[in-house]
Amino acid sequence: NKEHRVEFTPRNYNTEIGVSESILEIDGRTDFFIAELGMRGKGQIEMLSSICNLDIGAITAVGESHITFFKNLREIAMAKAEMAEILYKNNGVLFLNNDDRYSSLIEKKVNCRVIRFGRNNNIAFNFIEENVDEMGRFNFNFFKGDNRITNVGLNIPGYHNIYNACCAAAVCSYLNISGETIKAGIEGALIEGSRMEIIKKKDKIIINDCYNASPLSVKGAVDTLILISEKKNMRSVAILGDMLELGSGSPRFHREVGRYLSQKKVDVLIAFGEFASNICRGYSKSSDFNKNKNLCFYFKDKKELSGQIGSLLQSGDLVLIKGSRANKMEDIINLI
Repeated sequence: NKEHRVEFTPRNYNTEIGVSESILEIDGRTDFFIAELGMRGKGQIEMLSSICNLDIGAITAVGESHITFFKNLREIAMAKAEMAEILYKNNGVLFLNNDDRYSSLIEKKVNCRVIRFGRNNNIAFNFIEENVDEMGRFNFNFFKGDNRITNVGLNIPGYHNIYNACCAAAVCSYLNISGETIKAGIEGALIEGSRMEIIKKKDKIIINDCYNASPLSVKGAVDTLILISEKKNMRSVAILGDMLELGSGSPRFHREVGRYLSQKKVDVLIAFGEFASNICRGYSKSSDFNKNKNLCFYFKDKKELSGQIGSLLQSGDLVLIKGSRANKMEDIINLI
């Protein structure tokens, strides 16, 4: 914003090299440095937190991303909580999403100060969503005790992005940044390309969420697909590729996503890749699958899909495109 100079880790600069290079950009004019901390196993977050010498940490969600390096979600939660050690030494604070099922476990295990944010009005920072427009962008009110920031409008679609905005607002409020500045910052925020990007192409609308994929993020994107399709009365189409780094549970996670698509009444599923066949199995074998309405197509790879995609889509379709980074899902946009 105009009042503060902020440096941050760009794109996927979330490793020890990327974070360190980003820190080198800091100079005497920098007010705040924001770092995304990547995780490839136990000890990674602790190391990156020490490199950054954190004063404030935030965990927005615990999901299945990178579970190939861990036994279960509990281990992922504990790995994210590694930042608490340096926060305790620096008399810092850890912000937790009160609505994430692992927040209580994390709070019990850490020794630093914890502040929660979420929908519950009994916590330090909370929000209430007010309304949503036809493109899935929410307005919400943000509360800090008796103080509030009203009618905050997101430029980014997706209910899950309210939590990201609420986390940012909570941290800024803790730093005594004014409500006017917080609201302006949230309303002016834009996400880099291939993250919930709305593209109007010919007679279709595309939700470009190609940057990466995990079971949790796919479900969030599907929620947005259905929300917009119902608002605009459009046929909902999900084009999905493999979700990688899910370890031995990969087939199960892919089937679970397929069932979720069926439960949410996605009209058409188009999937490709080694593991994505399990998305189709979960979708088509779900009790919610409607044989008279729902369509499911599977292709072994992107090349096979590219020869057929034109015949699978219709005028007026709303199309979600999502998969792990290695799939280069953005190539599909050019085929539509």
